[in-house]
Amino acid sequence: MTARLDKLENRVNKNSGNSNKPPSSDTPYKKNPKRKSVKKRSCAKRGHKGHSQERMEPTNTVILKPQQCSCGNRHFPYSKPFYIHQVIELPDIQMEVTHFHLHTPVPNAEWKTRWNCSPNIRPVLV
Repeated sequence: MTARLDKLENRVNKNSGNSNKPPSSDTPYKKNPKRKSVKKRSCAKRGHKGHSQERMEPTNTVILKPQQCSCGNRHFPYSKPFYIHQVIELPDIQMEVTHFHLHTPVPNAEWKTRWNCSPNIRPVLV
């Protein structure tokens, strides 16, 4: 009796993941167990040297001083810079257009007699 019960339980517990049955034969009522996601640290690893852009020599400098404090004070006799934000603007691209004028000799009477060329032969461009 227990052998028959084990055989029936094994038949019921078969699905496409543990047998050669197609996925369409799986029951729609049983949910597949969700896999646990591995949480990776999205920050740099310990001991990794960081990279940052080197500060360039400025062409313009804008000094921004505080206008008013949250308490209403507008007088700041002493202030010092605490952060420098660098903005790099690329210059406008100027197109360079070059025209190449290819010349060909014009046959005339002197040209035919001097180099013994026929008018059907074209010179080779170098």
